[in-house]
Amino acid sequence: MLYLYATIFNNITTIEKSIESLNKINTEKKFLIVDNYSNDGSYELLCKLKLKYNIVLKRAKCTRGNGKQLAMEIAYNESNENDMFMTFDLDTIYLDNFVKSIEKAVKNMEKNHIYLNQLSYKISNFKVPWTDLNYGEDWERLAHFLSLGYSITINNPKIIMWSNQYVDGPREKRYAEGFSYIKREFKNRIDLFVGWNVNSFKNFKTYIEYSKTGNKLTPILFIIFLYVRLFKQTYNYTPMLNIFYVKKYCKFVEYEDFLDA
Repeated sequence: MLYLYATIFNNITTIEKSIESLNKINTEKKFLIVDNYSNDGSYELLCKLKLKYNIVLKRAKCTRGNGKQLAMEIAYNESNENDMFMTFDLDTIYLDNFVKSIEKAVKNMEKNHIYLNQLSYKISNFKVPWTDLNYGEDWERLAHFLSLGYSITINNPKIIMWSNQYVDGPREKRYAEGFSYIKREFKNRIDLFVGWNVNSFKNFKTYIEYSKTGNKLTPILFIIFLYVRLFKQTYNYTPMLNIFYVKKYCKFVEYEDFLDA
């Protein structure tokens, strides 16, 4: 069984298209979804789609990272060591190349390997929990896998549009507006610094250069960095940024090369 898990908030325009695109994966599958109390009809739509797509649905107040953890835990007791888990995003429509690559990865899974979209066997998947973060949770988890000796294969980020297509608007605008939106963005940046391990002046400088942040924002980000450095514990698996750690030691593949291998 392949368990596809996700968390959602206000994605009504893309939900069914996203699930349908992954439903094409030619293997037995089940969708595990945690809804963060959507108010646009997303939850109600998922309730209608449950039987059509073999969806298990739960509601919980959560961050993105914590929501993914809750979603995958839905199937912990029913799954066995030969089952596989993979995260996905409900604001994404997955294209055919991505579906084919997952089908191939499922057939050639290695016990100590993490594939595209963090596809892995149950024992590997639950070895590394998702962190309670809104931002930076993906790279933090991959860095954690690497620190435990797992090997990782992910898609070349330069060709991500070959694998999926984002069709919804800015994510954060779904959660808040006005001053609440500004507060949320500050919290998200704190989470990103914690998840990416922005815990030193060197890493902060590297982050600014990597993100190509404008000069006007740098002083604000520096204040956030000082706050994180003084009051937060970052996920520190290596002296470098976690995103750079993963990019340095994982294997990037072109989709044609992955399918032809």
